[in-house]
Amino acid sequence: MKPPRLLSGPAPIYPILAKQSRIQGIVVIEAIIDETGNVIEMHAISGHPLLIPAAMKSRVAEKIRTDNLDGEATPVN
Repeated sequence: MKPPRLLSGPAPIYPILAKQSRIQGIVVIEAIIDETGNVIEMHAISGHPLLIPAAMKSRVAEKIRTDNLDGEATPVN
């Protein structure tokens, strides 16, 4: 089985307060993706608290391609 890959999704909208404070960084999110490619559950592993909500909001709108396992779409995390 191949790892899931992003088909489409918006870029995160940078929070105004983070921009004004010149805060930048990486947010790591762990997510469960259903067999249709939708993010159904997620939580932040790390990242600046001002950046986490924007990153999570953009992940909800993503569409992920999951590969089939024995001919059937399979949820992944």
